[in-house]
Amino acid sequence: MNSLNKIAVTALSLAALSSSVFADNINDDIRESKAGIEALNSTLVSLGVNEDTHVDVSGVITPSQKLALYDEKYQELQNTFDNIHFSQKL
Repeated sequence: MNSLNKIAVTALSLAALSSSVFADNINDDIRESKAGIEALNSTLVSLGVNEDTHVDVSGVITPSQKLALYDEKYQELQNTFDNIHFSQKL
């Protein structure tokens, strides 16, 4: 019975650790996405383009939803940059 308790405690500990690691990973992803937005915005401003970089996260429940909104804004800015960049090459 003692071994069973040790196994159960170990399993619960690993589950808790993996949950916190996942939370850290998604928070890191959110920070990276925000940094990407800031970097792209700086590049666009240097090209004379002013884009709205605000991301409305009110009403967002989960970190995954928050990340999706930041990634969507990043992609929007990336598309703007691509359109400007490739139109200048033609």
